[in-house]
Amino acid sequence: MQCHQLRLAGPVIDNHDLAKIRAVREGVFDPVTLPLVWPVSDGPDGLAAAVDRLCRAAAAAIDDGHNVLILSDRGVDARHVAIPSLLALSAVQQYLVAAGTRMQAGLVVETAEAREVHDIALLIGYGAAAVNPYLAIDLVAELVARDRVPGPADAAIARYVHAIEDGLRKVMSKMGISTIQSYRGAQIFEAVGLDRELVDRHFTGTPSRIGGIGLAELGGEALERHARGFGPADPADDELPTGGLYQWRRRGELHKWNPATIATLQAAVRLGDRAQFAEFERLCDDEDRALATLRGLFELVPDAPAIALDEVEPVGEIVKRFVTGAMSFGSISAEAHETPRGRDEPAGRAVQLRRGRRGAAPVRTRRAWRPAAQRDQAGRVGPVRGHDSLPGPRRGSADQDRARAPSRARAASCRATRSTIGSRGSGAPPPASP
Repeated sequence: MQCHQLRLAGPVIDNHDLAKIRAVREGVFDPVTLPLVWPVSDGPDGLAAAVDRLCRAAAAAIDDGHNVLILSDRGVDARHVAIPSLLALSAVQQYLVAAGTRMQAGLVVETAEAREVHDIALLIGYGAAAVNPYLAIDLVAELVARDRVPGPADAAIARYVHAIEDGLRKVMSKMGISTIQSYRGAQIFEAVGLDRELVDRHFTGTPSRIGGIGLAELGGEALERHARGFGPADPADDELPTGGLYQWRRRGELHKWNPATIATLQAAVRLGDRAQFAEFERLCDDEDRALATLRGLFELVPDAPAIALDEVEPVGEIVKRFVTGAMSFGSISAEAHETPRGRDEPAGRAVQLRRGRRGAAPVRTRRAWRPAAQRDQAGRVGPVRGHDSLPGPRRGSADQDRARAPSRARAASCRATRSTIGSRGSGAPPPASP
């Protein structure tokens, strides 16, 4: 039985690939779908019972001979709310490991929650063999139908899957892992804000240093999200919530790093005021106090009237004031640094700045022209030596110029050879990397 395997193109699968897995009945394969939902009427406490039922159903499915378990939250409707996919997957993984049957089945997750690289990485890191982010895939197809994304839909979905897998490679490479097989189930994460009892039971082996919420709180959050989608519509609120998951938003969720805490901390540091720093600590520890302070800050700023578009400066005038002269080779490449140079200025040479008054001599910048060999990989120029501190022709004796002639000829020959080698062939562009 260990010799029979299903080969997938990658860990992220689209709806067609999932349908093939669900329909396969050849040889020893026998997939089954386990729903990741629980009744809304059970309330927040129903999440714990739902997770226990899911774990027992997974164990029973393996006893019945099923060896591909598809954990799916497609059954969400007005009366059923989804179990968080990561919680469901990890709970099943740990339950089967404890029962000694984990190696008898593969786990596939079909979820609407996963849409970003980190979401997929978490699911794979906690045991998923493949992930089908069906809501994100359906959204890509919808964007193609609205002509907001180049089509056809299959090509756009393939680009999305490719982008997610590229992100997974980057995540794994930072951990020194080169294969999905090594990353799957490795649990190289740390839990922040989860109760220790919850982590020990359903995320066994994951470090959790500060504790936090449990299953009841997770159930309450799941019901809140469900109510926003299936609850009664508020006529006064015709916009989707901003969320503010990654960055603080005025109408989003509260962050510890918000305008109130930032302003208080800056005032404490600049003035050396211990009382201000104590207020900063209170704002971080007391969410109600922070919310009241934020409301006070924004209530002081009245809503400004809208500005007419004809009063706004056009883009063509604004970009004229954009310059990159103050950026170094350490932050941008040499090509980008030299792009804004004058029309007649040779590439690689310092910009000549002229004084404002008429008749003044040109002034050269101190940074000088350097041969490419004197720049490191980041494009930074090496130390200035001797007469190289100024651009322009090198000053030396006639004997020195004659001595340099053979080396210059060899360098020119090498450049010509490289140019010839690089131009050989049919002239067709190189194939794009997969």
